[in-house]
Amino acid sequence: MSENMAQKKIPKLEELNTSESMSNSNNINKITDKIYLGDEEGALDFEFLKSEQIKNVLSIVNNPPTYPKELGIIHKVLQLEDKLSLKIIPYFKECIEFIENSDKILVHCSCGINRSPTFVIAYLIWKTQCDFSKVYNFVKSRRPCIEPNLGFIKQLQKFDNLLKKNNYVINKIVFSL
Repeated sequence: MSENMAQKKIPKLEELNTSESMSNSNNINKITDKIYLGDEEGALDFEFLKSEQIKNVLSIVNNPPTYPKELGIIHKVLQLEDKLSLKIIPYFKECIEFIENSDKILVHCSCGINRSPTFVIAYLIWKTQCDFSKVYNFVKSRRPCIEPNLGFIKQLQKFDNLLKKNNYVINKIVFSL
C-alpha cells in the first residue's frame, strides 16, 4: 500500500453503490459495490459468498467461521468483544487497509449491528472524506438494524476529527491501545 493510501479521486458516498439491489440476503446487506455487511449466519452462507464473488471476509467475532479452501477466501479475524468500553479505534487502520485492498468484502460480527458497522463506517469516513453523521446515515439506510454502541460512536467521531486534522492521511495518525 502507498504511504498514505493515496486516492486519485475522492468518491462521493452515492457513487459507491451503483446497483439497484441493496439487500441480497436475510443476513447480509450490500452497502457499496465492494462492501457487504452482515452477521455470523450470513458469513456462513457459502453459496451467497460464491454468487456475489466475495473473496475477502473481515470477521470481528470471538469464534470466526472457517472457509473451505475452494472458496478462496482471504480471511482477517479480529477477536474483539462487544463491549461499550472496548477501545476499537486502534484497529481502524489495519481494517481500513484490509478493506481498501479487497475487491469485494463481507464485514461481519455476531449480529451485524455494532462492531462490524463501526469498521465499515470508519472505512467510509476515510474513503469518502465525509463526516461521521453522513456516513452513519448512509450505512443505516442500507442496513437499518445497525446500532453501534455509544462508546464506538464516540470513537468514530474522534477518528473523523483526527482524519480531518491530518488531511485524511491515515499514516499520520497514531493508533495505539
